[in-house]
Amino acid sequence: MKKFGKGIASFLGPKIFRSVHDLLHDMADYILPRHCLICGRRLSSAEEFVCSVCFLYKPFNPLFHDNRDNYLSKLFYGAIPIEKAQAIMRFRPNTDMANIIYSLKYNNNPDVGVFLGRVAAKILSDSNFFDGIDYIVPMPLTKKRRSWRGYNQCERIANGVSEVTGIPINTHCVSRMSFHCSQTHLDYIQRQDNVQNNFKASNTSALEGKHILIIDDIVTTGATVKSCGREIARVVPNIRISVLAMGFASAL
Repeated sequence: MKKFGKGIASFLGPKIFRSVHDLLHDMADYILPRHCLICGRRLSSAEEFVCSVCFLYKPFNPLFHDNRDNYLSKLFYGAIPIEKAQAIMRFRPNTDMANIIYSLKYNNNPDVGVFLGRVAAKILSDSNFFDGIDYIVPMPLTKKRRSWRGYNQCERIANGVSEVTGIPINTHCVSRMSFHCSQTHLDYIQRQDNVQNNFKASNTSALEGKHILIIDDIVTTGATVKSCGREIARVVPNIRISVLAMGFASAL
């Protein structure tokens, strides 16, 4: 498809090609209008998923001033070799901001994940959050869950982060063996039990002595990330782990 586009551009010339491309894009927006995932306002052709008005209110920000010592990182103390932890929004169910995550997870919109990953990478770059990280490890899904959804939303977020930071993604070092039920309506103890022994580390030789960034969409108690991180740390010597969530659901 890219070769086809380049061939058309070569035939028409770059200026004419851009004009035709912009015209077709505007026509598509007119026929099938896109709407802001936060406020529902119709998006212009230059806007992507979130309108410029909503962006003025800065819906995405580092949730914590300190990347290393904060409420999120403390969830993992003593459980995994945690280095840093950060989120870019507070997640509250059934709110306008929650619609972004719902669109990614339940509305077959994987490009929202790439968008969120790029946004997270850009706003956290100034705090040196990504310094020293060797690999990005998106939280895995079971094969059945991935087949049902059609993609892994955390991988899509990782794609966006990698696009901006240049940090490579490793999707082969850990797999999820089972999925009992969603964590959404479980209490703290039930969440821990629900994800116990759900992950299997393999092909980990490249991670020895490295610093990895585990990416998840929403963290509440951290149970799923802890289970995944424990399994990786169990088999990988001197591993260091940081965590990036798009949303943090616990009360602050």
